[in-house]
Amino acid sequence: MKEVARIDFVDVSANDNGFALVYADRNRIGLTLSLEHDGDIKVFFSPEDTIRLVEALHLATGIASGRDS
Repeated sequence: MKEVARIDFVDVSANDNGFALVYADRNRIGLTLSLEHDGDIKVFFSPEDTIRLVEALHLATGIASGRDS
């Protein structure tokens, strides 16, 4: 699989350093979420499910930023 992006972040609930890896190959998108002190999860989505996830994250970003309720 080809790595598309690595996003470093701090988990604001646990105050733990983490990163997200996004990668892809034909017909699937992979996502790994890792926290320094709480382990990893790796999941694979179809392109259609990935679109739904991105749309939901976009809506959640608006709510969390106070732009939408």
